[in-house]
Amino acid sequence: MRSAINTLLVVLSLMVALLISIPAKASCPIGIENNSVNWIYSKYGDNPYICSNSCKSVLKDISLCLVGNDSCHGDFVTNGEPCPDNDGVVPGGNFPDPDNGGGDGDNGGGDDGGNDSNMPASLKAVWDAAMSHSYEVSDNKILSRVSLESASWSQQTFDKLEQLRTEHFADMDAALNTIQSNSNSIASKMDSINTKVSTIATNTSSAATNLHQINQKIDGISSRDYTDTLDSINAEIGSLQGTIKGEISGLESTINNQTSSLNNTISGVRNDLTNAIYNSATMFGSNNDVKDAVNGLRTGLNDIKDALSEGDYEHRAPEGEIDFGDMPLYQPSAIEELEAETKELEAQYDEKVKQFKNVFSLDESRLKNGEFNNHSTQFTIASGQTITGMSAVFPALVSVSHWIATAILFVAIVAGVRQLGN
Repeated sequence: MRSAINTLLVVLSLMVALLISIPAKASCPIGIENNSVNWIYSKYGDNPYICSNSCKSVLKDISLCLVGNDSCHGDFVTNGEPCPDNDGVVPGGNFPDPDNGGGDGDNGGGDDGGNDSNMPASLKAVWDAAMSHSYEVSDNKILSRVSLESASWSQQTFDKLEQLRTEHFADMDAALNTIQSNSNSIASKMDSINTKVSTIATNTSSAATNLHQINQKIDGISSRDYTDTLDSINAEIGSLQGTIKGEISGLESTINNQTSSLNNTISGVRNDLTNAIYNSATMFGSNNDVKDAVNGLRTGLNDIKDALSEGDYEHRAPEGEIDFGDMPLYQPSAIEELEAETKELEAQYDEKVKQFKNVFSLDESRLKNGEFNNHSTQFTIASGQTITGMSAVFPALVSVSHWIATAILFVAIVAGVRQLGN
């Protein structure tokens, strides 16, 4: 009994200690800031963290470290994590290079802090002003925060101005290169124009020479007498006119005769075709009249061909007057419109089927928890009206379920007692 009590006391003590330690470890807040913290650069580096009340504080942004003064400055904020080390500053990050023995600073340059030579000349005045506003803290020469921020902003401003200067000069160089390229192109085109002008001048000179030669020949022609030549030409024209007139008269007679024969042939063919069509329309007898009319039409066409042709004529196979290759019965655009309309009707049919399926809906999400729920079935008609149907039996049974359960339990007890009696 005593050992059991001792065991319980030990377990209780461990539980109390555990309960006390857990809140201590879990009570680290987040976002508690500790601003303007200074530390030794060579001892703690440029990225340390601080342990305070077993809670960890890390750098909020970045640290500002001065190699010459061996000091760093920054803001810390708690991140909610417990600190694994003892309270204080825990080293971390990068450390400065060790002194090379050349002087007070890292570069052995003397007592000027070792950083004036690393600084741009434009920032020297800001640095001197910051040094004039420095003060002593714990035997370490620390710059005031205002001076540090001024130096930082000045450096950023100079960097931005340098960037803008570089970008603008680059744009100016590109623009000058473009202008130079365009100037070279213009000069090349001017040279081409000068060459073409010289060519035109040369051609003009050659044309002037040719015109002078033509003028000389015209002058030579005007000095000659062409009366006899013109009389001969007129005589030839008169003879040629008589010959042409005779030929035209003979051709006119031939054409008139052939035209008259052609008209007679066409009239006969038309009469034969009309009679054949009339006889075929009566629907009596055979098609012999139609065949005879067609044969007569073929004979008439042969006569027309013979009348219009002076030489031998080669007959060709009969062809239709409409070429369905060039002008089909249905245009491709009409077929495409019919196919598009068919696809549209199919889409409308699918949409109607989906709407009909949506008329019936059943919520199955409430059938899986093992408890009774008053389920209802909703029917959505195509017009948008919703009809809800539900059972009236199950709600009535649920209202008297405790009586039903009592009766079932009583029957079970009676059956059990009877079974024990047997």
